[in-house]
Amino acid sequence: MVIIIVLIFLFGLILFLISLAQLVYGLRKKQSLVQVGIYKYIRHPQNLGIIIMVLSYALYAYRIGDLVSWVQFFFLMIIYSDNGDILLKKKYPEQFQQYYQNTGYMFPKLFSRNLTRRISVFHNKKARYGLLFVSYVATIGLSYLYYLIIFYTHYLPYSASFFG
Repeated sequence: MVIIIVLIFLFGLILFLISLAQLVYGLRKKQSLVQVGIYKYIRHPQNLGIIIMVLSYALYAYRIGDLVSWVQFFFLMIIYSDNGDILLKKKYPEQFQQYYQNTGYMFPKLFSRNLTRRISVFHNKKARYGLLFVSYVATIGLSYLYYLIIFYTHYLPYSASFFG
């Protein structure tokens, strides 16, 4: 299990470093909007790399609270990425519109635009935020349920015999 977690972390780190190098290379070449390498397929590879690296820590710690924190962190990174899209749209209106249509949000577009618009939660911002909020609330609810089950099955029988 530890080897898999280390591989997940390394994948996230490599994704982050490659996308950072490609971003710096594109900015040094004075490209207005970097669309080379990984950025040719997805708009936020650095953020995805960070999310994957933090996920590996949450899996390694193997605590419900860390998983809840990761879901919250994921939610915040989505909002941060959306703000990045808004800034790029203001700075490069025409270029960004074409770039937005041809690239995926955090994963490459594998199908045509019409199909991805119908099934993609990442295309619709309201649906994306709704799904993330529901997953966050569900994760918190499941963690509370988990702790209640542990409490009632493990600690409560001992405390009842102690007081009785």
